[in-house]
Amino acid sequence: MRSILCYVVTIFVGVSRQTICAIERGKYSPSLEVAFRIANMLCTSIENLFYYEPGIEGEHEFADGIIVELSWDGDDDNGNKAGWDVPKIMSNETNDGQHVSIRLAPWPVTRTLIWVVAAIHVLNAAAVWLFYRVETSVMQNVFVKLFQVSSEGKIPTWYSSCALLACAVLLFFIALGERRDQNRYVRHWFGLSTIFALMSLDEATSIHEMSSEPVRVLLGTSGPLMFAWVIPAGILLAVFAAVYFRFLLNLERRYRNLFILAGGVYVLGVLGFELIGSNYLSTHGKNLTYGIIATFEEVFEMGGIVIFIYVLLDYLENHVQAVKLSFQA
Repeated sequence: MRSILCYVVTIFVGVSRQTICAIERGKYSPSLEVAFRIANMLCTSIENLFYYEPGIEGEHEFADGIIVELSWDGDDDNGNKAGWDVPKIMSNETNDGQHVSIRLAPWPVTRTLIWVVAAIHVLNAAAVWLFYRVETSVMQNVFVKLFQVSSEGKIPTWYSSCALLACAVLLFFIALGERRDQNRYVRHWFGLSTIFALMSLDEATSIHEMSSEPVRVLLGTSGPLMFAWVIPAGILLAVFAAVYFRFLLNLERRYRNLFILAGGVYVLGVLGFELIGSNYLSTHGKNLTYGIIATFEEVFEMGGIVIFIYVLLDYLENHVQAVKLSFQA
């Protein structure tokens, strides 16, 4: 019965069940608007429901400095759905110092990332054509090095590293919210954040590429396993799946399915097309077809991350609400 009542409250108040539970336990102080909504629903005054208690999150005071509030609500201040103005950044002076509010809505952010990925691959298509079909000049070679994904072009690599780092940051915020609400699997969320931070570092430095030669010499691999880094990567993926199996089952069905979709698309690109490209390269060498295979690899890799960022923002919107960061002078 208590869970049903809690669900009804979340509908009328417009916040997540975790937020209501945190308010009940005294672990989270609601905003003034949420407090009014709860009081109106219960036909009472705010004074009868809430009182000031130092030490509760949201009541900290800072003499000087900056307070940054990140929120994931897809609605604007008037209750309308957020459009293309993302992120929405507002700044104002308060008694606590400078207050900066940043709103990140899942769908607009996702649409923006889709356009960015599309632009990268349009430029990559031009770079691939120049590299394999046109006798390039010095300027054309610079363009190819910047945008061709098969040669780890600087801009696609930079974007992928930043996207993975964004996942790590969002996962860290989720972990903070889960710890605040005393939910299960907090360590798993922090673990995911660490994993994605390491993946971002690897993407920027190509550490996995450096491991291919030693592993290939050690195991004598060729053909699909010519890029031998996929072997330790596959082992790590199996260990990850075993460790996070229960965590995945514990997620709400919608998020579980989206996690699997994002992970499947990403792994298909990173490992699936890597094996196909490796086999083709060992047989035919580098040509236009190999460039196309490498392009599909990056399309699936970047697409999986875009899906995952959407899932994380949506999870934050429905479970964490907002995160406040303070920087004292």
